[in-house]
Amino acid sequence: MKNYQSLINRPEYGVYVSYPMIVGRAGIVDEVKLNLSADEQDKLDASAKLIHDRYDEVIAELENE
Repeated sequence: MKNYQSLINRPEYGVYVSYPMIVGRAGIVDEVKLNLSADEQDKLDASAKLIHDRYDEVIAELENE
């Protein structure tokens, strides 16, 4: 069984991004590798950037309260 934190935290995006996983009795067994087209990868990158940027905005707002 793999460490699920390292599988779902996508360091290349700086946020958690949901990727398909193979789950067994003991939990996550393996990650399903995505074979994305260039357009799909661009959209995933844009989504992750939006989440990352919005997270930063919310944290900044909370720190200024």
